[in-house]
Amino acid sequence: ILTVDEEIERIVDRVERQAVMRRDASVRQARFAVNASIAGGILALVLALCLTALIVRSIVTPLRRVEEGMIAITRGELDVALPAAARDEIGAMVRALRMLRDSVIERDRLEREIIAARDTAEAALRDLKAAQANLIHAEKMASLGQLTAGVAHEITNPLNFVNNFASLSIEFLLEMKNLSSHVGTALEPDKAVEFYELVRLLTENLEKIVDHGKRADGIVKSMLLHSSGNRGEWHEANI
Repeated sequence: ILTVDEEIERIVDRVERQAVMRRDASVRQARFAVNASIAGGILALVLALCLTALIVRSIVTPLRRVEEGMIAITRGELDVALPAAARDEIGAMVRALRMLRDSVIERDRLEREIIAARDTAEAALRDLKAAQANLIHAEKMASLGQLTAGVAHEITNPLNFVNNFASLSIEFLLEMKNLSSHVGTALEPDKAVEFYELVRLLTENLEKIVDHGKRADGIVKSMLLHSSGNRGEWHEANI
């Protein structure tokens, strides 16, 4: 019995030691598993944060460039560089932004063409109005020339009569003065002086008529030359 008790005690001690060893091993394994889990969780968290940062950066950077491009296009800077169009939502935004920029460029080109066409049309209209005004002026001048020619022709004949008769009257007065020298002695001295004074005044008046008639005749001839439409000819003149 004592031997059996001793053997049982040894078995119990051995079992207890094995249990304690297994317990300690389980505790160590549990601690290792906990530490490994914590380390794995931290590593996974770091990797997740890095991946999140990369993903956010890959999204935010193109979005920022798209935003800058939109702001530049709004300011009128149509040569701004846009990011490459990928096969995602940002790429669709970039393609839409490029279509917007191309439409704005096309609109500006059409506006410039319209403005150029409008300026050309306005210039043509001004030229047409100027040509119309020139034609009207030329027509008026032609009508005026015809009127001037008609008036000048109508004035020439009576003016020639005036000049001719004034010249003839001067000659008649000279002859009358020569004839009156023979009969001047028959007149009273006062009457003779008055007679010669009248003859002199009439002669001077007729000479003035002749001078002004010749001047008027020159003006009429100049009007005829101007209204004839021919090119002028060179003449000597005392300047």
